[in-house]
Amino acid sequence: MNTIPKFSIRTMVLGFLVALFAIAFSLYISVVYDKEQARAVDEARVKAESLFDLNTAIFTHFRDKIRPKNMQIMHDISAEAFDPAIMSSFFTVREINKLYNALNSEQYHYRICTINSRVLDDEADAYEAEIITFFNANRTENERNGVRIIDGKAYYTILRPFRPVGTSCLACHSTPESAPADLVAQYGRQLGFNWPEGQIISAASVRVPLTEAYAVADHVAKASSYFFLVFLCLLLSLTGMLLNVLILQPLKRAKIVAKRIADDPTQNMGERVPSPKGRELAEFAQAFNSMADTLAKERALLDARVAERTRELAEANGKLQRLSERDGLTGLYNRRKFDLAYATAWDNALKQRQPLSIILLDVDDFKNYNDQYGHQAGDDCLRQVAEVLETTVRGPDALAARYGGEEFVVILPGLTGQAARTLAQEICRVVAGKGVCHAKTGAPSIVTISAGVAGQIPEAGETAEHMLEKADAVLYVAKASGKNCCILAD
Repeated sequence: MNTIPKFSIRTMVLGFLVALFAIAFSLYISVVYDKEQARAVDEARVKAESLFDLNTAIFTHFRDKIRPKNMQIMHDISAEAFDPAIMSSFFTVREINKLYNALNSEQYHYRICTINSRVLDDEADAYEAEIITFFNANRTENERNGVRIIDGKAYYTILRPFRPVGTSCLACHSTPESAPADLVAQYGRQLGFNWPEGQIISAASVRVPLTEAYAVADHVAKASSYFFLVFLCLLLSLTGMLLNVLILQPLKRAKIVAKRIADDPTQNMGERVPSPKGRELAEFAQAFNSMADTLAKERALLDARVAERTRELAEANGKLQRLSERDGLTGLYNRRKFDLAYATAWDNALKQRQPLSIILLDVDDFKNYNDQYGHQAGDDCLRQVAEVLETTVRGPDALAARYGGEEFVVILPGLTGQAARTLAQEICRVVAGKGVCHAKTGAPSIVTISAGVAGQIPEAGETAEHMLEKADAVLYVAKASGKNCCILAD
């Protein structure tokens, strides 16, 4: 038995579309989000490089133009004097960026991060210290950039190596003893000293916050996802409607017609499926209808053949039935048919309280006839006796049969014994009247028959066999009385 699939076509198609759309949706959102983030990083890089270039220009101008003049002025005044506002490039850049950040809301960060800085705000963190160490070991590298997460927030960061510690730097950063007294008094003796000459210990760092740009990317991704979800709902609704109109409803109609034909092919064979709108299903409906028409024609032909074969079989059965009831030699009913008919006639007469008679007939000296003329002539003789019985025994319920050998029997429902005796005498007369020569019998030298007749109204407790025995008994009496006669039993 074929099992029906668990899922319908609608479910499988819509499920496939949902899965396909989910994959496409995931890829699209991922690409859009990545592109938005990349765009945000690109914008941040442009801003960072611009800010970097501006601060580098400020720092370079102060270091190369303003600071030397300020240092000369301060040296003329006192070698121990130190004012970071006019003598420190780092200080100047830091203060300028404080003012810059105070004037804008984007919170850009620029600083000279330093290993062993005397200003804690400029001290390099672990990541920056690692990059500075990398620059010191790889003097050909001039930049490291990327996205850093600081305190849970994303920043685009550029780090570029600061120039190595020069001789001019050692005046303030070698030892506390060689530094200006005002500097030591202001910053202490622990930080910002013992800088190694020729080594890179600082890097210019620019950080551009990406939080707002990433928020925009998230917003674009969410807006795209909402659009995709709305589009998916519309697509699934339209697909479901088209599936229902173009495929499912036509298939349902075809299924109903097929089931009606299967349930009652006699009445519904040849029923047609309406043609759908789609070409493929229209071709299917056309093929289905063609098949149904062919099956209807074949069914009609089959019904005709069955009817013809049934009629022929009925005729054959009737013929076989008749042959089974007839004697092959004489054409009269045989002993088997007699037994059935006699029992039925006795029962009917018993129920209806009607008379029933029976005649037993025997060809006189038939053995001598066979010996004298041969069996072929004997058969002809029996056929002539049978013809006499067929012509003389009439009535809707009367029946003449060959009882066995040269004996015949006649059933006469509704006739009394006297009426049956009269019929028996007529039969004997007609047979004798044929004048069939019989040299081996007494006078007259022709074929004759003897008959024993019995008749009565059946009574309860009596049997049909008993009446047959009485007819047989008087038949023997007729034989003993000279033959060619009939005797009625008492």
